Formats: sequence, structure tokens, C-alpha cells
Amino acid sequence: MDRIERLRSVIADMQGHQMCAPDDDPIRLDAVAVGYSYLLTQLKRLTKALVSPELAADIDGVSVDVQNIYSVYEARAQIDALLPEVEDAIAQASQRQLTFEERIVEGLRQLLHAKGRDDLVAKLSRCKADFDVSSQYGSYWNSYSTEAVFRAPIEDCEVLRVVPEEDQNLLISLLRELNPPREGDMDISSLSFVVDPARPTLIELTDLGLSTGWDRVDRGMLEIRDRLSTAGTEEQYQAIGHGCREVLISLAQAVYDPELHPPVDEVKPSKADAKRMLEAYLEHELAGASNKEMRKYARAALDVANNLQHDRTATYRDAILCAEATASVVGMVAIVSGKRAKGSC
Repeated sequence: MDRIERLRSVIADMQGHQMCAPDDDPIRLDAVAVGYSYLLTQLKRLTKALVSPELAADIDGVSVDVQNIYSVYEARAQIDALLPEVEDAIAQASQRQLTFEERIVEGLRQLLHAKGRDDLVAKLSRCKADFDVSSQYGSYWNSYSTEAVFRAPIEDCEVLRVVPEEDQNLLISLLRELNPPREGDMDISSLSFVVDPARPTLIELTDLGLSTGWDRVDRGMLEIRDRLSTAGTEEQYQAIGHGCREVLISLAQAVYDPELHPPVDEVKPSKADAKRMLEAYLEHELAGASNKEMRKYARAALDVANNLQHDRTATYRDAILCAEATASVVGMVAIVSGKRAKGSC
């Protein structure tokens, strides 16, 4: 049972807690007071990281003297008044939760990145995962042998199917790290890659005349579009922002030449400093007074994309604005570089 489920259970128990009269049997008085005090303690601990600091302070300020039944009456009245706010916080937290499969895939990408395997991160960028749990026992007592099934667009699937065996073993090892085998649960022991016909392909971009020819940029933009169609939580909206950041880094690395494009502020950009690399590129490629407004527009679009990707309270509007700004920067750089010259797409 996760935190939210436990909290809902505690709230139900508090609302259903049987009270008693002040002149009731002493043993009954003690049972009521001790029982409610226990539930109040659980409520305080479970809500601390979930609700606002102000609401947490209000809940923490409620106390029960187990020797005084009137303090129980007072505590219940205060908590009953606060519960609607707690339930609102629970509803918001529930909407933010990723599915189990989404958490596993996101965790896998993070572990691969930490190990310097961004090549595998890129190959998995448009994958969704399912887990095929068999009736066969796994290596752990009473666990179930499970296959991780990655679903991807056809061109990604063909790339993944020829991933070396040692890389496949690495993926299995990291999946087991994220979800260790345990009694009554999955034991992830194999993986497979299958075509997902619902996932968009790079051909769609080419057909629309939107392909840049930079594979990582094109794949990244497709991933952003795909995520926008399914995102519904703050974490998912923020993930779109991170995707935009990766696209801009790939774009900058594709066009930036340190010999031709000196940094605008004389600070040498790092390999991940998309903003400085792209500013330097545009300053050089769009030089001259006649291109002043174009440079201004490009910087504005770049600033929007760069700023929105760091918003930790992202909404759908933030995500789609970030995606649009990123697409604008990609389109402009593709045009300036000649990638979208007439007849090139």
C-alpha cells in the first residue's frame, strides 16, 4: 500500500472512529482516546510531505490528551474542519503520479544516463514498456518470471533488436535494480522489442516537410509530440521540458563550430550549453543590420524554450509553449543552415 492509499485508509478510520460520552466506562474512554491519538499521529506523518507547509502546521498543532476525553472531541472537530483540504491535496497528488510502467522506464533512462550510456537512452526515447508476467516461478522464492516488453516505432524497433547481448543484459540488470525480485512479485529475467503501430515515425516528419536531416533532433521532436498527446501530470509536463532541452542540445551540437562561432559573451560553451552555442551560431549566420530582427526573434524563442524547461510546477500550457518555442528554434536553425532549402526536404 503506497502513501496515498494508507492516508486514505487513515482518514476513513478517523471519520468512522466510534466516540463515547464523558460518563462512559473508563476502559471505553481510554480506548477511544488512545485509538484516536494513534490515528492522529498517522495522519500527521503521512500528510507532512504531501500537503502545504501551512496545512501541515495546522494538523501538527492538533493534539490529544489520552487522559482527557474532551481533548479528543476538540481534536476531532479541528481535524474534521481540515480534512477537505487534505483530500484536495490527495486528489492533486494522485493526478501527479506516474504509472508503474512510466516510472520504470523513466528510472531506466536516468540510470543509463548516469552510467554514460546516452546511446541507449536515445534508442529507448520513444519506447513504452509492458511487463509480461508468466505463471512460472522466478529465481527468487515465490516470484514470477517476467519479460519486459518494449514497444517502439518500427525504425526504433529495428535498431533495438540488434542491440548487443551485453547491452541487453545491462538493461535487464538495471530493470531488476529498479524493481528487485521479491516474493509474490515480478522477477524480470528477459526482454523483447516489438513494433508499436500507434507510435509515429520519422516518415511523418518528412512527409510534412519538417524533417531537418539531423536524426537526433527529428527523433526528439517526435518524442515531444508523442508525449504531449498523453501527458497529464506535472512530472510528465516537466519531462517534455527536459525533452526540449535535449533537442536544443542536439541541435546546437549539429551546427556549432567553435572556430567559426565565437561566443557572444566570451564564455566558452560546454557541450551541453545549447543557449550559448546557438546564440553564437545565429550571431554569425545572421550577421548584419538587416538581420537584427531575425536575431532578436531567434533569441526570444530560445529564451522561452530554455526558461520553461526548468519549471517544476509545469502545466500543459507550459509544456506546449516550451514545445512550440523549441520547434520554432529548430525550424529557424534548419532554414538558416540550408536544411530546409527548397527541394531539400
